[in-house]
Order: sequence, then structure tokens, then C-alpha cells
Amino acid sequence: MRGLRNCIAAAAIASAPLACWDASTPISILELGDPCLSKNTDCLDGNMLKVCRDRVWTAIDCVAECDAQNQVATECGEYRGNDDCRCAPKSGNCLPGQRECLDQNSVRHCEGDGSWTTVSCTDACDAIGLISIGCVDLCLGPMTNPSRCTDLTDSQSWDCLCSNDGLECEEEGQANCTAPSLMTRCEEGTWSLIDCRNECDDEDGICDPYSNDGPACIC
Repeated sequence: MRGLRNCIAAAAIASAPLACWDASTPISILELGDPCLSKNTDCLDGNMLKVCRDRVWTAIDCVAECDAQNQVATECGEYRGNDDCRCAPKSGNCLPGQRECLDQNSVRHCEGDGSWTTVSCTDACDAIGLISIGCVDLCLGPMTNPSRCTDLTDSQSWDCLCSNDGLECEEEGQANCTAPSLMTRCEEGTWSLIDCRNECDDEDGICDPYSNDGPACIC
């Protein structure tokens, strides 16, 4: 059976289409300059990407595309299910939003201009009245939050983790979830850090902030 026909018209009102093509036609055999309405992309070679721009299949030079972002092209390849230009920071630069731990108690953030800024976790946590647990991967171990980590790249998941562990408290038994598997609880006038995985003797133990009796480990 012949595939459905896609057409590009001059306007939304009824008018003669400018061009039509079979929706069943694979993107790989569509020619540059052909009409398109697709979000799909296709690598022509190691550094050229075929993409639908202004309703026409257009060849994009990955070297120029990455250079416009102050980066260098590594290849044209698959990224999150679609072909795309793969870019990397130029030597000495970084990608805005990128983070990484320098040591156990400091993290560096990439600013919008591609330069690094180093932050002390002790100072960052102290500024909000908390104590530093250190620089950690927020998408690993007790800090893992699948719904949050799905949208983060490996280079964005590192950051300082702060806690009230060791600080004075007044209400005995009061608790707070500080990470998906971590909580602090007021015990004898001091906040104590509790790992729900140890509390439950189960790697899937989590801290539920909405428990009926207040934040608690759920096993």
C-alpha cells in the first residue's frame, strides 16, 4: 500500500501545496533540498548532519555548528536516540552547567562564559546554616533520585551535599529527609544522620518525607 502523502502548503488556508512526498520514505534516501516537516536527523558522514531546517533537508557542518557554541566537533553520531553533532569543550574551557568534584570537599562549576569557578562545600553549606557532607554524585548511592537524575548528564550530577548533622536541635524525634536515602533525626538535642539503607538493611531503603508520622525510613 502506498504511504500517506505529506504536503507543504503556502498557508494554513486551502491552497495548492508547494510539494508532497511519501511519509513512508526513509530519511536516509531523501535528498538534500527535498521538502520536509520532520524532526529526525541523519549523519551524512563523520562531520556532516542532515537536518530539516526551514522545511528543507539541509546539510549542517558539525565543525561550524560546534564552533558557533565555542566548542570543537568530535563527530556526527547518535545522541539520545537521534543523530546529532557531538561537541566538546575547547582546550581549557568547559560546558556551561558542567560540574565536577575537585576533591572530597570542593566542586567546580562551569560559568556561562566557559570558565571554571571553584566552590568550597564547607563555605557553600555554611552560608545556608548547614554542615558539608562533601562533594558527591547526586545520582549515585543514597543520593539517587531517579526522577531528578533522568534529565541530568554525567557532568551535571556532581555537587556539594549539605546537612544539619551534628547541629543542635530542640524537638526530640523531629526528622528531615536530606537525600532520597538519607535523613537526619533529632536525638538527645543533636541532629543525627541516618542512612535508610542501613536502617532497613536493604539497598532500596528510602526516606519518605510524606509519611503519616513525618519523615521516616521506608523499607
